[in-house]
Amino acid sequence: RASVQLPRQGLEVKLTGGFLAEKTTSASESKWLAYGRGSEPLVFSWWRKTEDHRSSQPLRMRGSLTELVGLGEDTTSVQAEINAEILQGAAHEIKIQLPDKVTINQVGGAMIADWEMKPGALTVTFLEPVEKTARFVISGETRTPREGQIDIPLLRLLNAEREVGGVAVEVLGAGEITDRKSAGLETADATDLGEIVS
Repeated sequence: RASVQLPRQGLEVKLTGGFLAEKTTSASESKWLAYGRGSEPLVFSWWRKTEDHRSSQPLRMRGSLTELVGLGEDTTSVQAEINAEILQGAAHEIKIQLPDKVTINQVGGAMIADWEMKPGALTVTFLEPVEKTARFVISGETRTPREGQIDIPLLRLLNAEREVGGVAVEVLGAGEITDRKSAGLETADATDLGEIVS
């Protein structure tokens, strides 16, 4: 058993070779009580606490958005996987730009607290501020026109410094895609677009 008492506060402590049983701090001192294992030395290390200013810095992030669109007879299903990488600051929420008439049915992910859909945007909030990476999946749908040209609904990651990703389109049921026209997109293999597509 070992006890360390220092005449200052605002310290972090690290212990090896045992476990920390008690930690008390007052206005003038800090005190720790630890128990050793008996077969190895009990080592205390301490240093002054450093303030984490990361959460107060302006948010900078980049991300990828991979989308799978399934064209059905009456409805078009939309699934998207979003991966966000936080470069600076902390993200309390992430916003996704939605095309007109797209309805979001579900948002799933380990850190998701809630989501809210407003005209033109989806706001996804996290359980706690994200400082490194966040991944979640969106499921939604929109109406498919009975005939004529079909515009593919494209989701966008808002407030990102750089956005990469892709979109895959498939026909659900009897149908065929002909006369494809893409503007601003490059042709890609399905295996290049990640698990949600391949």
